Amino acid sequence: MYQISVIIPVYNVDKYLDDCIKSLIKQSIGFENLEVIMVDDCSTDNSSMIMKRYERQYENVKCIYLKENSGSAGKPRNEAIKIASAEYLMFLDSDDLYYENACEILLNTIKEKEVDLVSGYYIVFEETDGYDDNIFVGKDIKEKVYLMPKDLKDITELKNGFWCKIYKKNVILQNKIEFPENIIGQDSVFFWRYLFKVNTLYYISVPVCKYRQRKKNDKSVSYELIKKHFDDILESMRLIKELFDENGLENEIKFVFKEINEYYINQLIESDFDVGVLGKILNQWEWVFRIARKDETDAYTGIVMSDIDKSDMVEAANKIILLRRLKHYNVELEEAQKWWKKQAAGKDEVIKKLQGSQEWWKSQAAGKDEVIKKLQDSQEWWKEQMEEKDKIIGELQLSMDEVKKWVKEVEQARDWWKNQAENKSRVIADLQGSKG
Repeated sequence: MYQISVIIPVYNVDKYLDDCIKSLIKQSIGFENLEVIMVDDCSTDNSSMIMKRYERQYENVKCIYLKENSGSAGKPRNEAIKIASAEYLMFLDSDDLYYENACEILLNTIKEKEVDLVSGYYIVFEETDGYDDNIFVGKDIKEKVYLMPKDLKDITELKNGFWCKIYKKNVILQNKIEFPENIIGQDSVFFWRYLFKVNTLYYISVPVCKYRQRKKNDKSVSYELIKKHFDDILESMRLIKELFDENGLENEIKFVFKEINEYYINQLIESDFDVGVLGKILNQWEWVFRIARKDETDAYTGIVMSDIDKSDMVEAANKIILLRRLKHYNVELEEAQKWWKKQAAGKDEVIKKLQGSQEWWKSQAAGKDEVIKKLQDSQEWWKEQMEEKDKIIGELQLSMDEVKKWVKEVEQARDWWKNQAENKSRVIADLQGSKG
């Protein structure tokens, strides 16, 4: 019998899925004690191939392959719950990771404290930017049992981090709790549906999940997906408000929505929506913004909310366009400031190098007189050599004249001896004739 069923919706995550599953294999509770249920929502990459590989390799890995894409993680999670066999459920996104003791510490706590739900916290990370702090840092959350609905205000601080919690399967099945399908933000709706059916929640100040922040600066997301994002979140908020109304806590919904204004108004500023689309979204969201109204500490949010308070959505939309330009301008200024700061940080080294160069040139200048003197001495030496050369050439010319004279005398002597030899032969011939 498995102790925890870990449910993982999968869609086009072949880049991350191996790391996700390996974080489960390394669990201190023992991988054999986990039932891993992955549900492929018609991925178009190699995600399903990775799933099949683990399914063949491990008996405790079970996979479901949906025939049509559902558009969100709601349906995959609902399908996984139907076949989960463990008493407790945890939910992990396919691009996130668990800390090695995540399953063990959550399971032990929910048993020891005899509560209905246990939450830890998660850390946000990006491949390039590293890790951020605990998502709940700065909030006054204590390790203790929280009661529903008595401590609802405090519990709303723990609404985020769906992946760092453990749930009881029998509560889900007995109360027919499901994820809304086809909308983003369905995990928040599930969380509140669950909480309104239980009494106790326990918080432990322990990191459970490493949440991967994707596409934070990605401006290539299509218009349709961005618009759908706002429509879906609004629908999830409507469903949550409906829950509060049904339970007679309509005045408490403000605690759930209290941080929404700043977050989503800044998202609208970051978007590429024109004035017309912004006006429509603001009109649709007006009731949310009014519920969440507070003394806004964020300047941008305060400026937009001043017009929303007057139901002037056209002016609010125009302000968003202006604030978008201002925000982009501020980003450019910050980048320029960083650049100048970097340049200033290196100025001492540059100055040192220049000073070193200056000393080198000074040393070169100091030696120039010696170099010039050597050159001058060298010039005098060559001058002497040239004068000596002319003398030698003159002497050589004289010697050549003597040689020529000597050669001529030798030639004359040779001619004389030749004549003598010829005369000797003639005299001998005459003497021989006379003797006969």
